[in-house]
Amino acid sequence: MIRTSILFSFASLSVLLAACDVDEPSLFRCGTPCVNSPYLGVLDITNQSLRRGVDAISPDGHVRVRWTAGVMAPTETAIDAIIVDPHGAASVALATGATAPIVNARFDLTVTRGDTSKSRKLWFAGATTEQGDEDLTFTITRYDIRTDVDPGPDHEDFGRIGGESWWSICPTIEGGSNLAVLLPATHADADAGVGSVALDDGEFAIACDGHALAKGLTELNVVPRAGSARGYGHARYSSLMQGWQAVFAGESRTFFGAEVGIRDVANDPPLFDTLDSLARRPSAAGEYEWILESVYRDTGDEARGAQCKFTTDPLRPLGAHRNPAYDPPVELLSGWRSLPECSGDPSRYGDVAFYSLAPAQSDGSQSP
Repeated sequence: MIRTSILFSFASLSVLLAACDVDEPSLFRCGTPCVNSPYLGVLDITNQSLRRGVDAISPDGHVRVRWTAGVMAPTETAIDAIIVDPHGAASVALATGATAPIVNARFDLTVTRGDTSKSRKLWFAGATTEQGDEDLTFTITRYDIRTDVDPGPDHEDFGRIGGESWWSICPTIEGGSNLAVLLPATHADADAGVGSVALDDGEFAIACDGHALAKGLTELNVVPRAGSARGYGHARYSSLMQGWQAVFAGESRTFFGAEVGIRDVANDPPLFDTLDSLARRPSAAGEYEWILESVYRDTGDEARGAQCKFTTDPLRPLGAHRNPAYDPPVELLSGWRSLPECSGDPSRYGDVAFYSLAPAQSDGSQSP
């Protein structure tokens, strides 16, 4: 299935940056820092075409991007197309008829906003692979992707290489990664503060490590495209993104570094369940327990995100939320009280259940 010709016209060069460029819409792009977004930086190149000369549209719909030429270094062999496998590993189809891994491929881009077009470059400079945690047969491929445009202070400056200046397209996150993963057959969308993905057989999405768009692949070893053993489906992957964003009433309610447990409630057996695998805090700090925050679902309308509250746990009779600014949510998050209770089978309410790690006193009462 291919998206309609309006959205399929390939020009999406939206990139997430931890310091926003002032001439871009900032509502969805920026936080402190900008993390749970479908963008990569100051260039909006999140969505890319598999084919040369075809436009991709940015998640916000305002930027068109196409790669007009591609070559493999150092041979300068021309590239005709990009191929992304079900786990996100990429190769290129060469003009010679051969295929090769995408590492060392460089692309000339045309980025168009309104009537203004600019020439940019994209370089797949390296790749690393590792085994998945949720599925040991799943291979995670992270790419060192660079651009010739300075995205800002949170992006690595590689200096001049081959006569060009290069910077990482992804901001550096805690732990030092500024790598990216690729989501096959996927178009990333942004609706104000809410991210989602849609099927597009002619595109792939670039997702920065540590951001909501990437975490389904990197942390849970699922991909948006259905049909494979780890294919979660685009609607469910959108639910995951919104769960990590803690979307409620059209806004992201999370914060950087929030610790959550996640359980797949859409499949039996579940494709992922992190409640037992995440490290607990040291016992000296007190006892901790996972408390259900909400079940999340991308409804495709204004009610997307958190679908129910859980207020029946004795430790948190007013509910639990990962963000202290909204905890307890029944009292501190406007509208949370009106949500239905997460009772019975959680799959009634959505695709993924998110849990907060709540502290408890030894007598069973909630700690302050």
